[in-house]
Amino acid sequence: MVIMNDCFQRVVIEEHSIIVGIAITTGACRHAQSLQNLAPLSTMAMGRMLNAAALAGLLQNRKGGLSLQMVGTGELGQIFADVNDEGHLRGYVKNPSVGLPQDFNPKALTHTAVGDKMGSGEVSMIRMGLDNQFTQSTTLFHSGEIDQDIGECLQQSDQIPTKMHCSVILNDHNVVEASAGIIVQGMPGTNLEAFHEICNILSGGGFLKLLELFPADWKEIVHAVAPNARLMNGNRELTWQCRCSREKFLGALKMFGPTDMADMIQKNESPEVVCDFCKKVYTIASEDVVKIYSETIITSQN
Repeated sequence: MVIMNDCFQRVVIEEHSIIVGIAITTGACRHAQSLQNLAPLSTMAMGRMLNAAALAGLLQNRKGGLSLQMVGTGELGQIFADVNDEGHLRGYVKNPSVGLPQDFNPKALTHTAVGDKMGSGEVSMIRMGLDNQFTQSTTLFHSGEIDQDIGECLQQSDQIPTKMHCSVILNDHNVVEASAGIIVQGMPGTNLEAFHEICNILSGGGFLKLLELFPADWKEIVHAVAPNARLMNGNRELTWQCRCSREKFLGALKMFGPTDMADMIQKNESPEVVCDFCKKVYTIASEDVVKIYSETIITSQN
């Protein structure tokens, strides 16, 4: 199995006013697959979402963070991922048990569709600034394919030409072999002919083939689509980081309201909360429930 460092890289094709970003998330995707015990198609969905979050969140080198969510009527249900400006990634798939279609051929390198497992639904994108102000964009699914729909969401939000491709390759044991994504975005004065030429190289499974050829070398992938590109600043290492804590779950307990907490106290319950991202279990002691209940009552009286 190829070992590589997860990273995000930005390059610019100055003569055509095009910016390209590439994300390698093999380590993060493999870690999520193990933590959340993901079946093969759920793993592919996770990898594509992690890549999409890194690409959408880091391409413009903004401070703050970005979260992506797709909620659909299909078997996968809900997929979420977020990234901050330090390159910390996390994500989860609501249904971890979605397997590959019966006609899947592991010997044939094809881009496995997940759209039918997403169904119809909405893409939500939230950008959070350092001052805790945020902007939110919501669009309907076009196809249910993660990279296509998030690319469309970005294009509508930023009002500039945008294409995104994300792929995950599994080995013979259905463990993540490679996970990566690429985004092509126009700038003022974009040469649209050059933009579409790059997109044609990547479409129709083109990016997946490049990932198979160069799973550990983002430079070769970029060179194949943009040989004259220049490396930009804003590149960074990507790492999986959950960021959950007992304190955050205690804070979330207040959302239950005084009636539900009074019921827990009466039943002497010590609720258990499982983190969606890392599956760590937090047990909230009954005395903590009493304390939060008392604080909630005092706040409501004031």
